[in-house]
Amino acid sequence: MNYNVIPYMLAHYSLFAAGSLLGYSSSKKTTFAVIPGIFLGILWHIPFFFNLGVTFLWIRGIEEFSLVIGGYLLGVSLHDLGWKIKTALLVLWMLGDTFLSTTLMISPALYTKVYPISQPYILGIIMFLLMNIVVVSILLEFMYKKMLSEEKEFEKKL
Repeated sequence: MNYNVIPYMLAHYSLFAAGSLLGYSSSKKTTFAVIPGIFLGILWHIPFFFNLGVTFLWIRGIEEFSLVIGGYLLGVSLHDLGWKIKTALLVLWMLGDTFLSTTLMISPALYTKVYPISQPYILGIIMFLLMNIVVVSILLEFMYKKMLSEEKEFEKKL
């Protein structure tokens, strides 16, 4: 059977992100859901489970559902987490994503043998670029909010 790893991993990103946005916008808020949410996100990127999701359609269904749930759990937790924890989670995600994308670019056979060798290489590049786009977007929004708050403080002093 011929599999394509690129849409498969992009589905991981989009499902987890969709769950996170749903959770963040919901009225429920809890700090305790962050650990199971992160666990579900990590679980499906362990090579054994990653390849199982590719090979068996019924496992893929469980995987995709649990990625949305994991994202949701993370999203409902973000309101109650301080900026230091949020920053630590962002840095840990960047480290994990960098490690995975580098592995896929340098030696994809260490991660998976299900796909043609060229696909994981391209996926590693896409993942690295996507991660950097997300991080730059977050940093730009943070800087924009900081500038607005400083502008309001400056106006109060006048």
